[in-house]
Amino acid sequence: MSHDHADASLDELARRAAEGDREALSALVRDLQHPMYRLALLFLGHPDDAQDACQEILVRIVTRLGPSRADPSSPPGPTRSQCAACSAPANG
Repeated sequence: MSHDHADASLDELARRAAEGDREALSALVRDLQHPMYRLALLFLGHPDDAQDACQEILVRIVTRLGPSRADPSSPPGPTRSQCAACSAPANG
């Protein structure tokens, strides 16, 4: 694989994506998509449900990238706790 982001860690890709690097955002989604789908399929047991869950989680991750609105001095990019919150089931 000759992609620039091939060796970048997920944390590094998230940091770059939060800074506006669209290529890093694409790489982050691509790197998370398949392992997340396999895990969702294992838990949910149905391909359509697993795909829906992955899509929802990826949307949450992408929309939560960036500095915390509550603390303007916080560094860009998601924290580990924010990533954990992205994978928590939605209320309701």
